[in-house]
Amino acid sequence: GAADAGRPSPYPNVDFCEDPEIICGSSQYSELKWVAGMTEWVDTVQSYEKYGYSYLEDLKRFVDGGMSNDNFIINASKILQHGCH
Repeated sequence: GAADAGRPSPYPNVDFCEDPEIICGSSQYSELKWVAGMTEWVDTVQSYEKYGYSYLEDLKRFVDGGMSNDNFIINASKILQHGCH
């Protein structure tokens, strides 16, 4: 990991490859769930642009439309859970 290579690491004593369950099961590093979830959201959902659909464009339409169309929420959930809208 980063710490072994001499680079700064917020979790120098955690080996995510050896113990990936530490993300959800650590009482010492309880913030890891939030960090992992936020990373997944940014990497998977916010950057989603496939098959003529863009999450960011749909977000703009949702906000401009008064945040009243459930399709946006459904699409965001599908992207996160299934990798497609």
